[in-house]
Amino acid sequence: KKFNANIDLANDSEKVCRCRPVVQFSKDTLEVINIFPSVEEAANQLEISKSSIYSACNQGRLLKGKAFTYAGNNTSSLNNMTIEGKAIISVNFTGKVNRIINNVPDNVLKIERLNDSLQIEKFYPYNEGQTIVDSNKAISIIAFVAGKTFPADDINLVRGTRKAGGMVIHFPQINEESAQKLKSAASTSFGMIMPEVENGSNFKNSVILVGFPFLRPSRNRCELYACHGALKVILQMLKCTSDLGEGIEQKDILIEICTESSYAWNLLKDTESILRWGSAETLKEFIFDGDGPKELANPDLLYPLSKIVYNIVTGNVKDKQGNKTKIGKRVKIKFSHSQEVLQSRVEGRYLTEINSRAKDAAIWQFNRLKQ
Repeated sequence: KKFNANIDLANDSEKVCRCRPVVQFSKDTLEVINIFPSVEEAANQLEISKSSIYSACNQGRLLKGKAFTYAGNNTSSLNNMTIEGKAIISVNFTGKVNRIINNVPDNVLKIERLNDSLQIEKFYPYNEGQTIVDSNKAISIIAFVAGKTFPADDINLVRGTRKAGGMVIHFPQINEESAQKLKSAASTSFGMIMPEVENGSNFKNSVILVGFPFLRPSRNRCELYACHGALKVILQMLKCTSDLGEGIEQKDILIEICTESSYAWNLLKDTESILRWGSAETLKEFIFDGDGPKELANPDLLYPLSKIVYNIVTGNVKDKQGNKTKIGKRVKIKFSHSQEVLQSRVEGRYLTEINSRAKDAAIWQFNRLKQ
């Protein structure tokens, strides 16, 4: 975005407010949640109107349960500004967009006691010294996903405005010892992975950030592809585990993909429908019989997702040589709504953090495509 100094504002005070950083606090104002370079950037990233941000800052009213205030007099000092452990990277005048990054070692997602709260066991993807045949229990694999666009979807956005999409995939069960294995599975699955050196993917913490690789990025399309992407990574991990002969073919496997997107969840909540769609040999033969028009279902994304579900569940999985490989005795796949899975059992701002990281990936993709 380029700064426009010729904007016709109602008065000087509004002009000052427009250029001042906006700080988002927790309801009790004890914790800084986010810092934005301007009202406009806060509105874009939070997907709410600028007038609401103005009111919250000027009148002290809560907005979506959060408090807002202005942080300075102008944007000139933003590039090196820090508040309460937050580092600001601003929108600069060359048009390159950067993201406010949490100043936390290794970009660790704030997921307090997630594993304990969900009562899920660790999953060790093809690690030496770890066996998966010691128990009769099924192997349960869970992933949380989110997708975003930049600039955010907005009905007021001028038609033809260029956008980019990004996704985040988090596997809370996979530990640091499996970081290289997860990275290998991700590299096989995606071509545009946000690098760790750019505050992107963090494989030690099982976090993958990727750019949306298809046309017409929208939040719905990004959310849908994030679900597909999680399955691609899981499939690669299971195939490699099977190749090492660790007995996984004798285990039942339960895969759960969690999305906060009502759009994606409504499309994918019925596994029988997904299997029916995935049974089609080609996209041309794919018949969408779900709710709403076929076009809104994004068949160019829904069909490949359905196909991978169908292949995994029916055992039609092939290795690198094109030979069939067995990745489990029986495999079940379900798509759940993140809020239903998490409910109030996880402290902290997990969904806020995971959506923030998806936005980071979208901005990274936006800048990458601009080069």
